[in-house]
Amino acid sequence: MSRTIALLTSAAIAALAMAVATPSYAGDIVGLITKTNTNPFFVKMKEGAEAKAKELGVTLQSYAGKFDGDNDGQVAAIEQLMAAGAKGILLVPSDSKAIVPTVERPARLASSSSPSTPRSIRWTPPTPTSAPTITRRAC
Repeated sequence: MSRTIALLTSAAIAALAMAVATPSYAGDIVGLITKTNTNPFFVKMKEGAEAKAKELGVTLQSYAGKFDGDNDGQVAAIEQLMAAGAKGILLVPSDSKAIVPTVERPARLASSSSPSTPRSIRWTPPTPTSAPTITRRAC
């Protein structure tokens, strides 16, 4: 069991590193959103993400649902990270179907004609099966 946790934590750290693979600057924000803070797996994931964020010189903002299946809490976390200008978001969705409209929002913003909308969003529209691996990052 602990080997599985270590392996999956390593994968999460790699995903965080890829989310900020572009040159990072002090103060850049990346986000980690997990299902809960009580599951030992997600606790280790958060610890690994904090260590990697420190190594990369970025600010990690982490969020978790109040309970397993807390989609509304994850939606609020995504919105907070977008408002904060996060360069990347690593998401472990509680409900991979219900979260899709929220993770599609940056694509709609990127395609709008508003001059204040950042054009540097690389985006692959999600499907319910790919939603757990969605990242938003600057190009």
